[in-house]
Amino acid sequence: GGMGEVYYADDPQLKRPVALKRVSNKLGNDREARLHILREAQRACALRSEHIASVYDIVEDLDELFLVMEYVEGETLRQCLRRSVNLEEFFAIATQCAEALGAAHEHGIVHCDIKPENIMLTPAGQVKILDFGVAKHLPRSDQSSTLDSSLMGGTPAYMAPEVLLEN
Repeated sequence: GGMGEVYYADDPQLKRPVALKRVSNKLGNDREARLHILREAQRACALRSEHIASVYDIVEDLDELFLVMEYVEGETLRQCLRRSVNLEEFFAIATQCAEALGAAHEHGIVHCDIKPENIMLTPAGQVKILDFGVAKHLPRSDQSSTLDSSLMGGTPAYMAPEVLLEN
C-alpha cells in the first residue's frame, strides 16, 4: 500500500503469526508523519472489536518503523466479490463491517480508507477490517477543534465526500 510493505512473520516469543508492516522510508523519516503514524497506531490499539484486526506493537529499528499487527488468514472482500455472493453472505459481511465501524466511531475514530482490500474474510466467514493507519480521530462534540488533514491518506475512490472536501 501507500504506507509501506506488509509481510507475514512469526512472533517467536508468543509463538503466533503476525503481519509486519514496514512503514515506507519517506513517511518514517518525516518527523511529522512519524508522529502521526505513532498516534494513529496508539488509537488503533485502543479499538476492541472482534471485527477489527489488532495492532500489537510498534517497533523502531535502525531508523525504520514497523507496525506489528494481527495476521488475518483468509481472503479480501475484493477476492470474495469475484465469485457469486448470495444475499445471506452479503448481509453477514455488511453487518460485521457496520459493527466494526460502529466500534471505531464509539472511540471517535473514522477509518477513512474502507475499501474491499482492507476488509478480510476469514475461512469461518468472520470479517476483520485492516489498516486503521489512515484513520482520523474526531474531536468530541464538546471540543472546539479543527482536524489536521495534511497527512491524510486513503484511496479517493472509496473516501466519503466529507473526507474529500476536507483535503
